[in-house]
Amino acid sequence: MKVCITIPTLNSANTLRLTLESVREQTFKDFQITIVDSFSTDGTLDIAKEYTDEIISYRGKVLGARMEGFRHNPGDYHLILDSDQVLERTTLERCLQMSGDHDMLCLEERSLQPKTFIERLYDADRVLLHRNVGSYIDSITGVMCPRFYKSELLGKAFDNIRPECMPMVHAYEDAIIFYEASKFSNRVGLVKDTVWHHEPKRLSELWRKNFKYGKDVRYMHETACYSELVGKKERFRKFDRSMPLISLKANLLLVMKGVPYKLGYLIGRQK
Repeated sequence: MKVCITIPTLNSANTLRLTLESVREQTFKDFQITIVDSFSTDGTLDIAKEYTDEIISYRGKVLGARMEGFRHNPGDYHLILDSDQVLERTTLERCLQMSGDHDMLCLEERSLQPKTFIERLYDADRVLLHRNVGSYIDSITGVMCPRFYKSELLGKAFDNIRPECMPMVHAYEDAIIFYEASKFSNRVGLVKDTVWHHEPKRLSELWRKNFKYGKDVRYMHETACYSELVGKKERFRKFDRSMPLISLKANLLLVMKGVPYKLGYLIGRQK
C-alpha cells in the first residue's frame, strides 16, 4: 500500500523545505514524493533534490501540474499537497485508517503560527469552516475540497477534466478535481488537525494573490472552463452565534480578498 504525494512548485524556496520535512517525518513511511516544477528561478529545485529524485518540469498552472504528478506516479492513494503546507506527522497514517470508509478526505487546516492581522483573519476563517464543516463540504457550493484520494477515483476525475483546461487553471483547481470525483463517489470525509498553511502576511500579498485568482476566473468564464462552479462558491460565511468574533473576522477576510479578486476579474483577458 503506497501513498504518492504531488507537490507543484514555482519559486517556492521560502516554504518548500518545511513542507518536505513534514512529509519526511510522517509516521507512515511508504510514500513517494513527486515535485512538478514550473521552471522556478530561485532555489526551489536545489531543495527538492534533497528529498526526491522524482522531479518533473511542467510549463503550466496548478491543475495541470497536479495531473502530471499523478500520471507520473499514482500509487494506491494520492495526496495533492501545496508547497506552502505543513503536515502534522500522523496525517498519512490517519488518512489511511479512514480510507476504508471514504474514497476522498478533506484535511483540516490552520494557519501556521499566525502573527500578523492578515494571518489571524485567515486562521479565523479556517476555524469557522471546520466548526461548521457540514455546510462547506459540497462539490458544487462548498469551499472545502479533498486532498487525499484513492488513486482509482482520482484517475477517473482527471480523465473527465477537459484537456484544454489543464494548463491554464490555477483558481478553483481543487474544486474542479472534487467536482469530477464526486460524479463517481460521494464518500468524502474529514481528517482533523492535519495541515498548517503559510498565509499572506501583509495586505500587499493578499492583494497580489487574489488579483491573480480573479484573472484566472475571468479566463474560466471566457472559455466556459468550469465557470458553473465559480458563482456557487462566492458567498459569505454563515454567522455562527457561538463564535461571533471568529465569524466577523472570517467575513472581513472575504471582503478584503473580494476587492482585488473582482478587479482582477474585470481587467483580465483571455490569452
